[in-house]
Amino acid sequence: MKGIEMKIFLEVAKQLNFTWRLEEPPEENKWGQKYANGSWSGGIVGALVEGRADVGFGFVWLVDPQASDVDLTFPWSTVCNTFLVPRSRRLKNFGAAFMPFETTLWGMIIGAIVFTATWLRILARFSPPDTSNTNKGKFVATLKY
Repeated sequence: MKGIEMKIFLEVAKQLNFTWRLEEPPEENKWGQKYANGSWSGGIVGALVEGRADVGFGFVWLVDPQASDVDLTFPWSTVCNTFLVPRSRRLKNFGAAFMPFETTLWGMIIGAIVFTATWLRILARFSPPDTSNTNKGKFVATLKY
């Protein structure tokens, strides 16, 4: 009879003056499992659903199968699952802005810019001038010179 939940329960039982009986579920099926037909295989949640218990506690998580069949109180504690990674070291040189990507990617970006500029220059040189509207073709005309 250890743990914070048991201490809280014992204090509530003392203050409200009620008797209780402790029944621990088997270790291999401690919380129970919900079947496809909606019934439970036992455990803490199974005993609550079947009416064999009035209160159940002991590391019960608020997840969908339990939340749809039993009423849960407000949690007295929360667990925050996080990943710990080493802090990145600061880069103080000018090349730090280029560090996130590999040299191959930067080469491809520069190659794409050169290819696009060359292709636009070729299109501008060999395309006939547009004389129907004086506003059209000014961008293409600027590429010729």
